Amino acid sequence: MVIRPTILLGLLAALGSSAALGPVGLSSEAHARSVPLSMRMAPESDKPPEVLYEEGVKAYRLSRFGEAVEKWEKAYDLSERALLLYNIALAYKGLYGISGDLEDLRKARAVMNNFLIIAQSDPDVQADDAAERLAEIDAMIVEAEASQGEEPDPDPDPPVIIEPRPMLPDGPDPGKKLRIAGAATLGAGGLLLVTGAVLGIYFGVRGQEFSDELRQLQAERSDLCLDPASQDCLEQDAAIDNARSNGRAANLGLGLSMGVGGGLGVVALGAGAILFVQGNRKTAEWKKTGFAAHLRLVPTGRGLVLHGRF
Repeated sequence: MVIRPTILLGLLAALGSSAALGPVGLSSEAHARSVPLSMRMAPESDKPPEVLYEEGVKAYRLSRFGEAVEKWEKAYDLSERALLLYNIALAYKGLYGISGDLEDLRKARAVMNNFLIIAQSDPDVQADDAAERLAEIDAMIVEAEASQGEEPDPDPDPPVIIEPRPMLPDGPDPGKKLRIAGAATLGAGGLLLVTGAVLGIYFGVRGQEFSDELRQLQAERSDLCLDPASQDCLEQDAAIDNARSNGRAANLGLGLSMGVGGGLGVVALGAGAILFVQGNRKTAEWKKTGFAAHLRLVPTGRGLVLHGRF
């Protein structure tokens, strides 16, 4: 399984220059799209990892570090996103600042070290400043052990120094197919509009020609049909009927070209624009959080629960 580093928007910032301030969550724009209440109130076991991640970010910012650990650990169980380990380690570190329990700090070190081990073996995971954070935790452990009269670990694991690597979203771009479909639909809509307009102009011109021909034939009939039973009159009447029929066919073609072709073209343009915008939205969401927007039904003891990002 390939673990890609931009699955979480908060970790993009956390692994950058602002990592020392703790895990950075989603952007203000992303937080503006709040998670539906039905999803927030769903049982923990039913929540998708992106929802658990966002709840962990909120808990971390409120200094509820124990809750942040719980949320992110469950998100990691579901997604196995390596970068979640970075946030979990920082949450344990924050928890130590409140509890004073050295075991919390040791857990922070163990998790951060595991993250660095994964980053060292997987080129798709960028470590950035994780080694520096590990060194800080090591120093805190030494200081805490000394203050508590414990002997420091004589042979601590050395921090792993990892060169920064480009961070890419996880998996294929979920909006690419929608953008391609949208562009194709827009093209088809434009083609339908142009075709409908061209055919409409053609049938309009032909209809006018048949209308002029019909008036001309009707004007000539009075001179040719002095004897309605004559061959010339019968031929003139046949020509009039033919011109009238051709005119009706041209008018029908004009209506179909402008109505069907133009109408379908407008519908296709609208549908293509919607698909293209949706594709861009999904791609933007994917780049920000690493979680592709999706909907899914999860069976629970109380029925089906709808999960997804709206």
